[in-house]
Formats: sequence, structure tokens, C-alpha cells
Amino acid sequence: MNWVRLAEHGRIPTNAKYMNPRISFDRLNWWISVCVEFPDCREILNDDGVGIDLGIKELAVCSDGTKYKNSNKSQKIKKLEKQKRRLQRSISRSYEKN
Repeated sequence: MNWVRLAEHGRIPTNAKYMNPRISFDRLNWWISVCVEFPDCREILNDDGVGIDLGIKELAVCSDGTKYKNSNKSQKIKKLEKQKRRLQRSISRSYEKN
């Protein structure tokens, strides 16, 4: 046996239990695979949930009372879309002439 070079330096945990090592050869490289067992370190989640209602007048209304405005209904957006339509129409006409 000899030392094994690791491609992912620093990614092997030191405080874990190692099990079931396997060594394989694919006619080019030798590979070692190891099963690592960690203690369960999941955080305890709370049961707070939020319901979201998507609509036309308001973009979204949450069950906790917060409302998000629909930005496509503002006057500035409507004006810019109208201006864009006019510009696209004029560009289309210039292409048809050529």
C-alpha cells in the first residue's frame, strides 16, 4: 500500500465514521470509494407556513396579510409598453420598404 492522492483536498470529513471501502480499476485509474456516516445534524424546522394567493388585481396576497403589487398594471409600465408597440410598428414598416 502507498499514499493516495486526493483530487478534492479538504473535502473529507475528519469527525465521521468510514464504512465499506471499495477499490476499483478502470484500465486507466485506480478509484477508491468510501461510505461516510455522519450524525444527524438537521435543524429543527418550525411549523409556520404561509399561503399565497396569486391574482390579477394584486400579484400575490399572503395569508399573513402582506400584499405585493402587480407591477404590470402601473401607469409607467403601460406607457412604456405603448411606446414600445409604436416603435416596433415603425421599425416593421421600414423593413417592409426595404
